[in-house]
Amino acid sequence: MNKSLKMILLIVFSYLAHQSSAQSTIDINSQTLARIIEGTIDNAHGVTSTDCMLIFQDGNYHLEHRFQQLPNQTATLRVLDATLSTMQLEQLRELLGEENLNNLPPYIQPKYPINDLLKLTNFSLEFSRKAIPLRVGYLLWSKKTHSSTSNLENKDVQKGWEQSKTTLQPVVDWFHKIKQSNTTQSNGKSNLCGTADR
Repeated sequence: MNKSLKMILLIVFSYLAHQSSAQSTIDINSQTLARIIEGTIDNAHGVTSTDCMLIFQDGNYHLEHRFQQLPNQTATLRVLDATLSTMQLEQLRELLGEENLNNLPPYIQPKYPINDLLKLTNFSLEFSRKAIPLRVGYLLWSKKTHSSTSNLENKDVQKGWEQSKTTLQPVVDWFHKIKQSNTTQSNGKSNLCGTADR
């Protein structure tokens, strides 16, 4: 692994860990509906991409997209502050109301750094059910060599991620459609999708 790639992976791992920490303390209050984070590290193609979305009860949302392609040493950032359509908001509320989300285990963040990965995808969702904050999610990866330096090797953790991936797929599909439907950029500032002042 070359020096530039090691440096970029360190930055990405640090960023994802920071988001995980921020997510664990986010205030899912009467104004906040949900927070979604999806990050991908593709070492085979030298690409890293991270998206986060904070959705408010009134349908307004804050979306951030970061993308980096080697040999570029910095990532590009696109920030969007917009409003969901009535249908999009209703669809999300229906998905968050699905009973099977209650049966998912709490999301366990992978332990960084993780060595010898070809590709890693990290997805997490935080929302509130009856005033109780819930955080669910999963991790997907492919490896070049066997390594036991992370909880990737924990079978119970893996089982929880697999269950969560299947159950959360409709939410993932909804999220991807929102990202693809609006590719414009606003004058909003990056806040890592933390709780914004309203």
